[in-house]
Amino acid sequence: MVEGAIGGGKTYYVINDILRKYFTFDEVNNVWVKNPDHDIEIVSNVDGFHLGKDLNEEIEKAGGVDKFFTKDFLMKYTRERKHILVIDEAHEIFHRKYYDQEVFNMWKWHRHIGFDVYLITQEYKDLCRELQGLPEYHYSAVRRSFSLFGAKGAFRYQLLVGGKVFKTKIVKQDLRVFFAYKSSSIVQEERPKSVVFRYYIFIGCFVLVGLFMFVWLLSSFASRSKVIGQDGIVKKENEGMQSQEIQYKIVAVSGSWIFLKDGDKVKKVRSDTIKGDLRIGSLVQL
Repeated sequence: MVEGAIGGGKTYYVINDILRKYFTFDEVNNVWVKNPDHDIEIVSNVDGFHLGKDLNEEIEKAGGVDKFFTKDFLMKYTRERKHILVIDEAHEIFHRKYYDQEVFNMWKWHRHIGFDVYLITQEYKDLCRELQGLPEYHYSAVRRSFSLFGAKGAFRYQLLVGGKVFKTKIVKQDLRVFFAYKSSSIVQEERPKSVVFRYYIFIGCFVLVGLFMFVWLLSSFASRSKVIGQDGIVKKENEGMQSQEIQYKIVAVSGSWIFLKDGDKVKKVRSDTIKGDLRIGSLVQL
């Protein structure tokens, strides 16, 4: 059984597996040719599959699902050669509410009847409960939008054992397989590309916004530092001008010390720091 979303490659897995086992590709005519050493008959309802019988037609000939999928009918149907049944969208036939004990008995005995079955469904839980645990192998096709950094041109499948992932299998995409059936994966091929494209656009926009914010903050910080620096320089220049303009009156002299009147206070400074006439009553500058 292979489950997975539309375009995930679940039908591709089944058709590819059958072709590798029982067919050879004719490179001249671009067609798949059945190997002469395999006497098999494929019965499938896969859209566009032309290498076998149409399952829907065979079911109709038998008188319906409840007639076709019975032990007695299939034993006669598969008597002459080995048959492979490929049931696409199996949940539409054997849905959750489906019940027929005779059909369920056939499924329990089908390995002894002489045919193999591939069940393809979007979600195995959509199948009737009696069929959910019967498949010998259970593969889940990984949605391609969840594997952006996976192998390019390949499908990924998880082999489930007891509902848990046992291992992951990567199947490279071979365009020759699409000669055998009509695949939605060809249409869906553009979807992962668009998802990846939108992903990188989002990342690119995020990076650009981040760079813009970084440059803006950096320039803003630099401008602020420049203003502060300029203010500091102006302040120092103003302070220098003010210090040059202020004059002090000498009120007393004692050796090398000069006493200057600074408003209501008296400032004591050394004589070598004063510019001007060092006499009492003179106006000097520091």
